Amino acid sequence: MNRYKRTKGKKIAAAAFLALLMIGFVAYPLLHLIWSSFQGAQGEWTLRNYQTILRTDSTRRAIGNTLWLGALSVLGTVALGTWLALAMNYLKSTGEGVRRVLRVLFMAPFLIPGVILVLSFLQLFGEVGFLSALIRRATHGLFSPVLQGLPGILFVHVFTQYVYAYMNVSLALRSLDAGAVEAAKNLGAGRRAVFFDVLWPHIRPAVLASALLSFFAAISSFSAPALLGGSYRVISTQVLQYKLNHKLPLATSLVTLLLALGILVILSHQALQQERLKSRSGRTTSLQRVPFQSKIARHLHRILLFSAAFFIALPVIAVGYLSFVPAKSLMMDLLPQGVTWANYQAVFSAPRVLAPLKNSLQMALWATAVSLGLAGSGAYLAARAPKKSAAFFRFVFLLPMAIPASTLGIVLITAFAQGTLFTFGQSLLGTWFLLPIAYVLQNISLVYQNALTSLTGFNRELSFASDLLGARQRTTLLRIVGPAVAPGFLYGGVVCFLRSLGEYTVSSLLYGITNRPVSIAMVNALHDYDVGVSMVYGSIIIFLGAGVLIVLEARGRLP
Repeated sequence: MNRYKRTKGKKIAAAAFLALLMIGFVAYPLLHLIWSSFQGAQGEWTLRNYQTILRTDSTRRAIGNTLWLGALSVLGTVALGTWLALAMNYLKSTGEGVRRVLRVLFMAPFLIPGVILVLSFLQLFGEVGFLSALIRRATHGLFSPVLQGLPGILFVHVFTQYVYAYMNVSLALRSLDAGAVEAAKNLGAGRRAVFFDVLWPHIRPAVLASALLSFFAAISSFSAPALLGGSYRVISTQVLQYKLNHKLPLATSLVTLLLALGILVILSHQALQQERLKSRSGRTTSLQRVPFQSKIARHLHRILLFSAAFFIALPVIAVGYLSFVPAKSLMMDLLPQGVTWANYQAVFSAPRVLAPLKNSLQMALWATAVSLGLAGSGAYLAARAPKKSAAFFRFVFLLPMAIPASTLGIVLITAFAQGTLFTFGQSLLGTWFLLPIAYVLQNISLVYQNALTSLTGFNRELSFASDLLGARQRTTLLRIVGPAVAPGFLYGGVVCFLRSLGEYTVSSLLYGITNRPVSIAMVNALHDYDVGVSMVYGSIIIFLGAGVLIVLEARGRLP
């Protein structure tokens, strides 16, 4: 009895501590942001900030551009991602070896930071991109594919954000019982009827959820609009412009509108996720891949599949290749000439140049450790808590997912510009810790979901048996629960680390002299025409991400 009371007391204390932290670093900054958006210059309650941004032509245009970009991005990303998911999990047009390679490749945008992909596309198809110049010369100036404005942003979004639809639809297809498909075939249903009557109703919640996530990712995107948009301004770039012009109240009001839209999207997404979970069939047999009946259709499908794979792989290959090209050749030659280690030597031999990479590694490790600790503890308590308490933890830990990256920077600036109870009266602006805290908030929802999924799938009878045999709670946790749920925690931690390592959007708003990250160094090197060094930074991050993807595929943990 005493042991039970001590255990219960520890759980209550841990739950209270976690709740306090999440309130202090999630709920409080959001409430402070909303409150600040309604404050005037003298601290009075007013709607003047919202009236100003809605009356400004540039802001209204940015809002319209953002919504239009989001709608177009949804159409492109969902179509591409759903087709790739069907190609990898339902249609049979390639061998198993090729399919495994393509599965690793198609997951690359999820673990490779967006700024790297945008920069590589910029080097390929920008105004001075070498592929654009080559095509322009080959066609005698008749055709010049330059990624800029809305078409450029949309192209990058489609070939980087399709991964949401690809992952969700792939997981939905894997949960479909092949018996339902075989039963429909035995009843005389053709391929079209099987797809629309069996497959589509099953994957529809995943497709709709992917559409919401793609829309949210598109409207909160910053890297592509900032580097490729030119005069095509969206909300995220308008927020940065307000901040640079010292109009923080207007930036606060604008990001509050974006935050409200983000919360609406996430709530809708969670409802669709519940519908998807209810539609799971408790699969007993694996879904068999369907061969093409026509050779022409099979070859055409292969051509389209490998074409998509080419555009997805192209930026990754380009970054690796350009990291070995001499800087002079990158500036002077139409096609880069020669190979050199000078760019890598410049990074690893100069402490000043290597410092951003060290900063990012330190901050990413710190953010990963904190995210795993907080999200893992929260998931562990939620998995054992009553229904209402579990719902509270779920809401608190998923709330950061509703905060767009461009909004998060302003949220933290407004909340921690002055000392608070949660920061022991100290302002966090300009300190080393503010950026890692932002990385934690960006990734903690994802880590929490992975941890909770692993824990809810764990057979609790094993831990009960351990308790009955007299094992201590620590022994049960380390020897019984830990090994069973470790894969989910590991995946969440790896994704958190790699996404933090190359994060750009929040970093551009929060970094300081002491913690300049590698993503900022990449963009600055590009602006200084030091393309080789910029690509070396990108190659290092891509190498780490590729290694993780290969290990996950070898263990059968990729969608």
